[in-house]
Amino acid sequence: MEKDGKTWVVFLLNEFGEALAEKGELEKKVSRVITDKEIFTPYARIVFKEKTTKLSVIEGYFFVESGLPENEYFKLARQPYIESVLHTSSRRGFNLQTIPNTEVAKLKHSLQEMITSDIELGMKVLVNTGTYKGLKGEVVGFTGDRVKAFVYIELRTLKAIRAIPTYILDVREEDADV
Repeated sequence: MEKDGKTWVVFLLNEFGEALAEKGELEKKVSRVITDKEIFTPYARIVFKEKTTKLSVIEGYFFVESGLPENEYFKLARQPYIESVLHTSSRRGFNLQTIPNTEVAKLKHSLQEMITSDIELGMKVLVNTGTYKGLKGEVVGFTGDRVKAFVYIELRTLKAIRAIPTYILDVREEDADV
């Protein structure tokens, strides 16, 4: 385990699970079984102007924050979309294999970089951290180096364009309300 930090249990998906991940439906299914731990699926789906782009930093796997009794993770592994949970076995029983949070953070960062490279003018976005966290907007421009996007944000009493780092933007489906 990672010293003084969270770790993640690793699950291997079968073909059905990979299809769910590509559609963006896997996390919802997993959260029906594991309700109080973070789930990370290293897949993203971007829909813009009737074109769908599927992104993945590592295919065939997903991760669940550790900390529950091991039998809860083995219970999840019996779902029809999961091939197995990574573990070792010995005469004393089974032990879950976990990876440190730093490794999952790297995967998250890589996925976010892939997403931001696909951000285009006119895309609907959601700010995922910082001062504007949770606000939806529309990309109306970029800085010269594309490090920041100019996002039009409209609230009841505020209409503004803010320069927001692209790495903290999530692309929303184009029919989402802004």
